[in-house]
Amino acid sequence: MTTDIVLVTGANGHVGSHSVARLLDEGYRVRVAVRHPEQVRADSRIEAVTVDLSSDDNWDKAVDGVRYVWHHASPFPFTPPENEDELIVPAGTGRCACSPPHARPASSGWS
Repeated sequence: MTTDIVLVTGANGHVGSHSVARLLDEGYRVRVAVRHPEQVRADSRIEAVTVDLSSDDNWDKAVDGVRYVWHHASPFPFTPPENEDELIVPAGTGRCACSPPHARPASSGWS
C-alpha cells in the first residue's frame, strides 16, 4: 500500500465509482469529494469530504495532502440546460478548485 492520496471527484457516479475501486485495488489511499457522502460505500480506506462544484467550501480540506486528482465530477441535470455553460462552467470550476499546486496528473497505465 502506498501513502499517496488520490482525490476522486464525482466518486458516486459510474466512472468515479470504478476509478475508486481500481485505485483501492492498486493500494492507494482514496479521498472522495462528493455532494452526498452518505452514498459513499463503507470502506475504511475511503475518506469522504463534502463539496459542491458551485462553492469554494471544503476544497482546501479535500486537497490537503493529496498527490493526485482524478476529476470526474460534472453537473448532471434532469432536463437539457438552456445554455451549455450551465454544464461547462461548474465542471471547469470544480477542476480548478480541486487542483492543488503540488498535485500531478496521474498516469493510470490503464489501456
